[in-house]
Amino acid sequence: MQNIKDISLEIIYAVLPITVVVIILQFTLIWLSFEVFLQFLVGVVLVSIGLIFFLTGVHLGLLPIGEMIGSTLPKTGKITLVVLFAFLMGLVVTVAEPDVRVLATQIDIVSQGEALPKSSIFRL
Repeated sequence: MQNIKDISLEIIYAVLPITVVVIILQFTLIWLSFEVFLQFLVGVVLVSIGLIFFLTGVHLGLLPIGEMIGSTLPKTGKITLVVLFAFLMGLVVTVAEPDVRVLATQIDIVSQGEALPKSSIFRL
């Protein structure tokens, strides 16, 4: 349970500053309607809960496997195996990362389709 408490505090520290800035702006400059401001506050709570669940899942399920792979793979002594799996995991993470896809789309728009070839892996 200490782990969930630590994760919750980490999320609060991450979300609180932007929340405070928006609240200050709400009552000084932007004056959104009460309904929109309430939606923002509900969104902050839901994002925080979602991040707590996500990070708890990462700490419970993914990190132990990653640590095990990271400590076992080099012990094989086969550099080609280590490089192969490092390349494959880097490739999969890059393709799965939404930010990379958004960046590739933006590059495509700005360059009018000339910067990234049609066969590029980022155009999936």
